[in-house]
Amino acid sequence: MHIGKHSFFRLTLALITVLGMAGWAVASNLTIYPVRVMLNAQKPAGEINLQNDDEAPKVIQVELMKWSQKDGQDIYTPSRDLLVNPPVFTLQPGKTQLIRLGLNKPTKNPEELAYRLYINEVPPPPKPGFTGLQMALRVGIPVFIDPSQPAKPKLEWQASHSADGSIRLVVTNKGNVHMELLDFQLTEPSKNKIISKENKHFYLLPGQSRELSFKPDFNWQGDRLKLSANTGRGLVETALALEKAHP
Repeated sequence: MHIGKHSFFRLTLALITVLGMAGWAVASNLTIYPVRVMLNAQKPAGEINLQNDDEAPKVIQVELMKWSQKDGQDIYTPSRDLLVNPPVFTLQPGKTQLIRLGLNKPTKNPEELAYRLYINEVPPPPKPGFTGLQMALRVGIPVFIDPSQPAKPKLEWQASHSADGSIRLVVTNKGNVHMELLDFQLTEPSKNKIISKENKHFYLLPGQSRELSFKPDFNWQGDRLKLSANTGRGLVETALALEKAHP
């Protein structure tokens, strides 16, 4: 999910019920902050606040997942690497619950470790005669454990033309910490003309690569471009030479 630049956000979940030709939506409001947790040897514990802005109580279940990536895809596996408390609770209307998490033991990881803490709303039992569809909240909060060595963010880029006229970019995270990438812009260096601009958004974990495709706004077959993208660590700008058409 897209987090943006704010330290907290409001999540509105629509629970949609369909009965025959009729239907209605009930808004279930939760406020969660912060939306990212960073842990290290100096700060081995963190907190997440969950506030119920609805008029009904909510049963919440918390689940920790180890986060890895392969072939451009996110992979999540259940984990007990961190202490999480409480794992299950009922949140009354207008109340706030503090979720605490912390390191089980000191870590000496050369690369940053990544997790997601999933906050799941447990749907209430359906009322007698209910035959509709219930949808419940599920939000994954990124949790990162700093590497034992100093953070060294580093990205490498490759660019090429594709046979269909699109521009293919491959970005590889050569550093030891994650990179959050969004707001991509490709520009023609000689004329400073925008070739393509897209609001792609993703995390790239250490050692991983992601392939991206951009459709030019006009017929462009140049051999050089300027790339800019926002990251959680600042603006990235680089000049790239394009390879020949990639099938």
